[in-house]
Amino acid sequence: MAADLRRWLAEIGLEQLAGTFAANDIDLDVLPDLSDEDLKELGLTLGHRRRLLRAVGELPTRRPQQPAAAVAPNADTRREPERRQLTVLFCDLVGSTELSGRHDPEDLRDLLSRYHDAMTAVVERYGGYVANYLGDGVLAYFGWPRAEEDEAAQAVRAGLAAVAAAKELSLHVHVGIASGTVVVGDIEGAGRRQVGAIAGETPNLAARLEALAGPDQVVIGGLTRRLIGRAFILDDLGPQELKGIAEPVRAWQVLAERSVESRFDARAGRLTPFIGREHEVALLIDRFERAAAGEGQAVLLSGEAGIGKSRLVQRLHERLSSLPNPPTRIRMQCSPFHTTTLLHPVFRQLEYAAGFLPKDTSDTKLDKLEALLRQGVEEVAEGMALLAPLLSLPTSERYGAIELVAEQRKERVLRFLGDQLRGLALGNSILLVLEDAHWIDPATREFIEHLLPRIADAPILMMITYRPEFQLEWTRHPHVTALTLSRLSRGQGSEVVRAAGGAALSEDLVARIGQRAGGVPLFIEELTKSVLDSGSTFGDSEVPETLQASLLARLDRLGPDAKELAQIAAVIGREFGAALLRAITGKSVDAFAVELGKLVASEIVLSAGSVPDGYAFRHALIQDAAYQSLLLSRRRQYHGAVAEALESGFPEIAESQPELIAQHYTAAERPDRAIPFWLRAGERSRGRSAVLEAIGHFERGIEMARHLPEGAERSRQILALLLALGEARRLTSGQLVEALATCKEAAEIARAEGAPADLARAALAAHDAEIWIGRPPCESVELLEAALHELGDANSGDRACVLSALGRALFALGNVQRANALTAEAVAVARHCGDKGALYYALSHRNFAAVGNPCPASRFAERRRGLDEELALIEEIAGPQLIYGFVPFASYLEMGDYAGFAASLIRLREYSSKHQISTFDYGLASADAMCAILLGEFAEAERLADRALEIGEVQGDLATGVYGVQMFTIRREQGRLAEVAPLFRRFLDENPRDAAWRPGLAVIASDLGFEEAARKAFAEMAAAGFAFPADAKRSLTLSYLAEVCTCLGDALEAERLYDQLLPYRDNAILAPVATVCCGAASRYLGMLAGVMGEWAAAEEHFEAALDIDEQLNAWPWLAHTKHEFALALTARGRAGDQSRAEALFAAAAASAERIGMPALQQKIRSRRH
Repeated sequence: MAADLRRWLAEIGLEQLAGTFAANDIDLDVLPDLSDEDLKELGLTLGHRRRLLRAVGELPTRRPQQPAAAVAPNADTRREPERRQLTVLFCDLVGSTELSGRHDPEDLRDLLSRYHDAMTAVVERYGGYVANYLGDGVLAYFGWPRAEEDEAAQAVRAGLAAVAAAKELSLHVHVGIASGTVVVGDIEGAGRRQVGAIAGETPNLAARLEALAGPDQVVIGGLTRRLIGRAFILDDLGPQELKGIAEPVRAWQVLAERSVESRFDARAGRLTPFIGREHEVALLIDRFERAAAGEGQAVLLSGEAGIGKSRLVQRLHERLSSLPNPPTRIRMQCSPFHTTTLLHPVFRQLEYAAGFLPKDTSDTKLDKLEALLRQGVEEVAEGMALLAPLLSLPTSERYGAIELVAEQRKERVLRFLGDQLRGLALGNSILLVLEDAHWIDPATREFIEHLLPRIADAPILMMITYRPEFQLEWTRHPHVTALTLSRLSRGQGSEVVRAAGGAALSEDLVARIGQRAGGVPLFIEELTKSVLDSGSTFGDSEVPETLQASLLARLDRLGPDAKELAQIAAVIGREFGAALLRAITGKSVDAFAVELGKLVASEIVLSAGSVPDGYAFRHALIQDAAYQSLLLSRRRQYHGAVAEALESGFPEIAESQPELIAQHYTAAERPDRAIPFWLRAGERSRGRSAVLEAIGHFERGIEMARHLPEGAERSRQILALLLALGEARRLTSGQLVEALATCKEAAEIARAEGAPADLARAALAAHDAEIWIGRPPCESVELLEAALHELGDANSGDRACVLSALGRALFALGNVQRANALTAEAVAVARHCGDKGALYYALSHRNFAAVGNPCPASRFAERRRGLDEELALIEEIAGPQLIYGFVPFASYLEMGDYAGFAASLIRLREYSSKHQISTFDYGLASADAMCAILLGEFAEAERLADRALEIGEVQGDLATGVYGVQMFTIRREQGRLAEVAPLFRRFLDENPRDAAWRPGLAVIASDLGFEEAARKAFAEMAAAGFAFPADAKRSLTLSYLAEVCTCLGDALEAERLYDQLLPYRDNAILAPVATVCCGAASRYLGMLAGVMGEWAAAEEHFEAALDIDEQLNAWPWLAHTKHEFALALTARGRAGDQSRAEALFAAAAASAERIGMPALQQKIRSRRH
């Protein structure tokens, strides 16, 4: 009968009265005879009396025939184990052995029965659950099967009441109470069922605290102490050594409860009105007014979770919506599941703004997207071709396919999005909001960085919210304001409480809620709602523990089915689609609608418009509470179910967001299913030039693969991911060293697994990485040699590529003879196989290696044929091998063929633009600057060099070095060399491996008149035998030394330099990649011959130089050649030399004046006078 009474009371929401009725021997049969006065005598409140009497009047029809699922004691429904924070009470008799000696066994049995009944009544009176009787001890839970916001305080009250109840029986007890996270639920097995089984440290701690307590004492642990706050008078016992617990535990004895007001009626909670923040709102209004006037603004809004960032943004929107011409609001939401997903918040906003629906066809979505984009730009074809594939929409038939190769392709997407936004702002001002930027993906961060300077003159207010732990560096822009939200004052916090609870709340309770929430509006709002829902009071404790309990209580009140629905939704994420959630639960449409309706009605979730038929947890903390209540095993189960549902039932998500499925399979600890999706996600990101995102995906995949059991499959998966990771890292200058290490690891596995093709792939990527690192490719040579051996003698594209890469690497190491042989063999093998990709790779390496090396005029025709063939192949090949594609075409300039070089640039530019081959972007920009220098257009050259540096910054030292040499050349001809001397010195100091450029310092000293410094530097280099690498920079290095030697008049060293420079006599001086062309090498040979007194040779060289410089349109260098030739003729002094010298001087002076070469003008004036 007692069990029936408890079930019935639970059904009408008054199960807390069960202990009171049991202590007064009241059961269901007695209830109808009780009057209002009787209930008042029992201590029932007016509300409870009225509710109980009304239910008693309906008792015949209300009495349940089946146990209520919400009540754990004696309920037939099995409660699944779950994780939760609860408070455990352990109570044991004092002196039970003495009792058995003083009482007859039958009397003792009756005494113990009354003791157990009294303890049960006490526990149930305070909302606890008696889990077990352990001899003379009682184990009770507070917070299970249903959580209560003040469960810890209720447990302490029960402990004090247990002491009092035992005294009434002339007994004494010890009570220990501990709080913590446990796993609790019903267990079935071996033909029996254990209700409320518990696992964790908390019950053991409660038992040890009980042993510490003296007779009639209640002792509590640290977390319980924090949860109850100042609700009780305590005696601090200090740290205690407890058996079985490693570290000392601080304990407190509970002496008594403080007198506090304790009850009020529950009422539905609503979103509180906006309170406080007047200064912040005024600041935001001011920033909008500036933006609306055409001075775009950005506000970085920082604050801890729950501080009210989103609420402040909403308040601003409400204020602006009341204007005659309110702004257009664009909201982008970052996601913790998509921190490595390319432009996730941007694309989700586009889909939402375009009005995509699940039933829409691809054509319908394209129509909607095009209509949306046209609101900002008139010509959308290129934008559609760029964006549609990123949204998993086909474009080839309507807009044509665009091949995306490297990082610069992403720049085009960002530029178009920025153009569209600025175009949209022409029609109306814009409020652009990016929420939760602490979860921003790298591409979106880059987009914001790209956008910030562009909004400065547009009617756009950008607001970015983020948590303090996230660091931003965007405040360097003058139109950016940083705003940090502080916690609300006590008065403002009280206003929030009152707005949420109305007049029903007492002043004391309002103050305590505000204090507990610590001024965080979210915590204030949620604590108030929880108190109103439960109708209970609580102590003053720290926010995290009490908020967890209050949120879990709200979830428990949903009932088991709706709560499970909330838990599954929490696994999906903060936002979720109803269709996906129903697919996982397997519920019928009607049953699902009922349970989902409970979540909405309780405001656990709200309808969300960012996903079709979507919902979102009202607060992230509610989602966290639901998620954390799941057992780890159940979390894994649900994550796996989510992934399977997405994979099988939502192909568009599987296609567009493979990383989302990978995330869930990873959380499910199913590496075999997660790995393919991480690989797919990485390949998809790399294909869209989102290299950093790709690297993140591949790394996660490798992490999962290492959890696979040892064996061939594990090695195969790791190898595939390492190869993909290495190839992705080699495209990012900041990870070239890591790329090399990754490729070496992949190569080791490939060798062990006997996979020659994979070994070749690893070796090729390692070679590329090591070359771009800028150090001798010793490590990659070893890998390439191994790959060549494993591939065998059979002709194949892989073998051709390995041969060509090995040839280039050996050339860099000085083994020219074998390098040339391997390069020739590579070309032959590729031709034999008919593999155009391999042939291009081999030709590009061959031609690449030729750049900067001597080539006699007799071989010019052969060299042009190789360049022409490579250029023709480029139009058929598109892929990673194009990373070398631009470099060889500078060879046209080395052969004195400006027209050939200009024609190749035109073809490359057209092809790059047509096919979006962004690997050429930097080379083309650098070549533009080089050509401007060659033509003597120095101001334009400087502008173009700056542009090239901006594009090529991703290439690190390479781009910086090229820029440095270009600016050195420009400033030297402008007579401004002193400006770059410190920068040149710092560059050399910071890049010691680029010591080949040190002759430039000697040139600077020589040009600036520091003859002793120049002589010292020249002597040091001469003593080392002018030992500089035989690389592509060698001819430029020798040209610098020739100039210094001429200035110093050192005939002995001039002879040595002449011999080293002579092989270049038919060539122009060139520094790749498209850095500078300094005119004919013959000019420098003529200068050295003049120092040696070899006048006939000097004249021959200068005459050749005049022809080559004129063919190159190298007007500055032609002027220098005429000047140096004139000096040589003047020094020789033969008949007719002086008149020709004067003509050359005049021509050089005229060119210098026309082009703007003050340094040369000064030289001409000083030498002629």
